[in-house]
Amino acid sequence: MPTLDGRQRYAKLTWTDILPINADVFCDDPLAAKLTEFLDTVVIPAPAMKPALEPNDRIDAAVFHAMRIAPALNGKVGDTKADRGKDVAFIDVEEARVAERAIRAALADAGLEKVTTWLWRPQSSGTPQTDSGAEVGFELRLAPSR
Repeated sequence: MPTLDGRQRYAKLTWTDILPINADVFCDDPLAAKLTEFLDTVVIPAPAMKPALEPNDRIDAAVFHAMRIAPALNGKVGDTKADRGKDVAFIDVEEARVAERAIRAALADAGLEKVTTWLWRPQSSGTPQTDSGAEVGFELRLAPSR
């Protein structure tokens, strides 16, 4: 832990916290408005879809969320930090695989051939990117194709 002096304060800010600050401080800046729109539609994840949903609802939620962010990842070849987890708590790996196939079909239909999906599990290395991934131990991720 670094040494702190009496003037330093650390706080956790999320992108959700940044939206009202950005709108307040840069209210007349068109670039700030574009940033707010980008954060709101691409970066900030959709609320977690808990297992209480029906299977088709979870799959539809995963496809919807993937299609929201896929255009921002399309063509970012080699950007290993661009992976995005889908915050959907699937019942099991097989259900996640069904959603993965549905996402891949939607990506192909939309002409987003430079984006793919993959299933993260602890043996894949790294840590979960979503609350649902931490909860169930696996998650679907969207990434630029290699």
